[in-house]
Amino acid sequence: MRLADAHLAYLSTDPGISAAGTKGAAQHVREISETLARRSRRATLAVARRDGPEPLPELPLCTPDELLAAVGAPGAAPLDLLVERYALGSTLGRAIVRASGARHWLEVNAPLIEEAQVHRGLDAAAAAREREQLRALLAAVDGVLCVSPPLVRWCLDHGADPARVHLFPNGFCARRFAAPPPRAAARAALRLADDAFVALFAGGFRPWHDLPTLLDAFEQLRATHPHARLLLAGDGPERRALDATRLACLDVVDLGHVPARALPAVMAAADVGLSPNRARGGDWFCPLKIAEYQAAGLAVIATEGTGGHAPLDHGTTGLLVREGDAAALAAALRTLADDRAQRLALATAGQAQALALHSWERRVDTLEGWLSAPRASVAAGGVA
Repeated sequence: MRLADAHLAYLSTDPGISAAGTKGAAQHVREISETLARRSRRATLAVARRDGPEPLPELPLCTPDELLAAVGAPGAAPLDLLVERYALGSTLGRAIVRASGARHWLEVNAPLIEEAQVHRGLDAAAAAREREQLRALLAAVDGVLCVSPPLVRWCLDHGADPARVHLFPNGFCARRFAAPPPRAAARAALRLADDAFVALFAGGFRPWHDLPTLLDAFEQLRATHPHARLLLAGDGPERRALDATRLACLDVVDLGHVPARALPAVMAAADVGLSPNRARGGDWFCPLKIAEYQAAGLAVIATEGTGGHAPLDHGTTGLLVREGDAAALAAALRTLADDRAQRLALATAGQAQALALHSWERRVDTLEGWLSAPRASVAAGGVA
């Protein structure tokens, strides 16, 4: 299948994801659907919600139910491809495929059943029903896109055919990073000294992003580097756990939520991007922020084993530290604060690799290669 000839739809039935929302999941939905739309003959985004402060994606929008009604209407234009973001409890994707005859690819971005058990009180009986539905869905689709290697294993454990499962990590929107402001201007806008060492965390304030370890590490860094600065660009439920007095004592620049379109200007002011994580039951993460940090030309420090982002090779395209180890994170920060040459080498190597391999355009190139394989031989890639 050539996308240029295809009528496709991207489907997200998750009620927690809005097309204009601030979550990383919402950004993912916007950017991959817009990339698919630019490459295809015709594209639609079917999403449960549209509320929020971010601009709506630039393609036709409808609700999932409206998409089902449209493809089943008399004389409806054929739908060639449905890319569905996996969500708990939804059977609409299979219904749309039955009504349209479209090829059906499933995108798996998190182990949602376990997440719901831990964070949303999903009981054992409901979890068992969700597993049965997942097994049926994985058996029916033409292909599965997993954001990280642990999610590949998760899908295989739930009965997916290895021939149809592909590793499909998060990417970044190259257009947003095409013309960043000069470093001096970016720093001036945030009242940062030109010679300060500046670290940045951009993302949701959520338990698995481990802000306590990050702040402990930065406090240790400030003991030896009192002019170092930390930028926080994000918001979320963990904000209430932050000590405002401590942030003020550490001279933390807390920007709150920064719209995706404005984030490259914030990144242009930083030297290092931080991606600490706590797996809490599974290393399935593939943070969008890592690809964006690299695209912006930042050196990256992340937790060891951060699932899907293979380009982070320790000492070459980033530094990796143990989960929850504030002393190790502080030591990595100290190393990069003291060694500008290493910092620039990591940033340059990471940016070159990201621009060459990890934009959404490159991700969709890869997807189109898999789609071009006949249905019977979609395993040509297999678990890649």
